[in-house]
Amino acid sequence: MRLTNYNRYFIKDYDEDEKGIVLCVFASRFRWDDVFLFKTDVKKLEGKWNVVEVKGEKVLEEGLPQMDFNMAEKKLHGNTGCNLFNTTITLDPEDVSSITIAPGATTMMACPNMDLETSVLQSMDQVRSVKAGKDENEMLLVDQDGNVLLVLERN
Repeated sequence: MRLTNYNRYFIKDYDEDEKGIVLCVFASRFRWDDVFLFKTDVKKLEGKWNVVEVKGEKVLEEGLPQMDFNMAEKKLHGNTGCNLFNTTITLDPEDVSSITIAPGATTMMACPNMDLETSVLQSMDQVRSVKAGKDENEMLLVDQDGNVLLVLERN
């Protein structure tokens, strides 16, 4: 884990267990929205989610990309903002936050914003874990280094 001194806060110490990371923070202007270090159980993804941000870019389209997770069957389907997709997910019983999204099948309609679709599909391919968002209605799908790829908002 990378511990860094940013202008807003300094992480003095941490302790990690299966439930997440406990931080000892020294700061005069610390805000919890500045740090997303907390693991969460991937099974909390169950259900329908809107994709509101892709690789740091807010999705401003009317037809938001959507994801519908079926954790019992380990399936994921939804749309990329235009085309539909169906795929499977892999979970790691040793790491409650681990998730891998397999390459899947998509419809092949021509869309006005193919860049958004390409970015969503590329991001899905890089997902390795889930982290808690700012509240129970937000989840973050991240890559192997913890970089946020997709911000999901409960539908």
